Amino acid sequence: MAYEFQAVDISVFDYHEMLAPLTAPGLTKPGFDFLVDETLYESTYKAGQTIHSTHFDAQPLKWRTLNFHHFWKYYQTIWYPGGQPEFWKLQMPLVCKPTQARIEVVTGSADFNGKVVPTVFLSPNGWSTNLDIMLRGKMTPGQLRDFVGSLPDQKAPLFRASGQSANGQNLNNEPMSLPQVFRFLSEQIKRDVYAPNLVAPVRVKRYLIVTLSEFSGEEIRHYLSPRTDLKQMPEASRQVMHAILGGKPVSLAQLLAMESKQPGHQSFLLTRFNGPDFAITYFDYGTLVFMQQTSVSGFHPPRRKAMQCHSSNLRNYLVMTHALSWFYRDTAKETDPKIVALRKYIKADLEQMPNKLTSPLALTFHANYLKNL
Repeated sequence: MAYEFQAVDISVFDYHEMLAPLTAPGLTKPGFDFLVDETLYESTYKAGQTIHSTHFDAQPLKWRTLNFHHFWKYYQTIWYPGGQPEFWKLQMPLVCKPTQARIEVVTGSADFNGKVVPTVFLSPNGWSTNLDIMLRGKMTPGQLRDFVGSLPDQKAPLFRASGQSANGQNLNNEPMSLPQVFRFLSEQIKRDVYAPNLVAPVRVKRYLIVTLSEFSGEEIRHYLSPRTDLKQMPEASRQVMHAILGGKPVSLAQLLAMESKQPGHQSFLLTRFNGPDFAITYFDYGTLVFMQQTSVSGFHPPRRKAMQCHSSNLRNYLVMTHALSWFYRDTAKETDPKIVALRKYIKADLEQMPNKLTSPLALTFHANYLKNL
């Protein structure tokens, strides 16, 4: 029996690097000067107040998030003298929620629908635009593959946007592709936070995390387990997993070439969790997470909330890892004292992450992605 997916959660993010304001005064708008000053950043973050701009409400991570969200709870202890985190050294972001934009998902199918929550993480080194997409209904592997495959397409109107654009234009259910939504939100951030005409290189164009949160049809099996006594996932099912993550069909020959690590084919990282649960990762593209034991339809109750928390933790880890590692690489030749000091902090952040995290996927990703840092 073929797979059917009743719930799929997709997180997509980018990362824009903004370095100029760190060393040149006057390149942030009034109200956001604290972004480039260590002392002001610490005091603003600890105050915890919401900062209102034209298009966003920006707020430091709240006490509950810092103490109960798995990633932030342990990440903050990298710089934690006297039981208080040092937010500048951690480059802990502010969470920006749009106030002048409403984004909706257009699945193009009567079989499933979707919702989307947009968020922007703003930090001294730039910002990351995030979309959390929740798909619900009855999805075939082909439908899910095609939806994921359409996300990068500039001409695929998977969203509708309403609200005020950065240039003051009022939009009403304007069809948009994912790249257009990212651009729409990024232009609002640039207009609210920074001086005009600054260039923010896109260091991560798009990274996605696909979590298969509820499914039926196929039996639970292991992805290439070294244990011969366990039921193994057949080749056709493994093709489905890679096709969903890559957003395009994967032939048997392509699958076997990838799994045997043949040159010229997509390389990937396989992470095994408890039992048959696993994830596959393409380093500069995305990750598919399949917690089969708790996402099988009929589990009482389906642990969607737990899986959403896992995906959120993974997203936050990946956003921070990409942002910090890009900053560290791009500032290798900088001599400005502020940048030199910040590089030391960020190097420590990256080095200490594996000691603070318990996620098998985060640990294996870190070991492979940052091995040449």
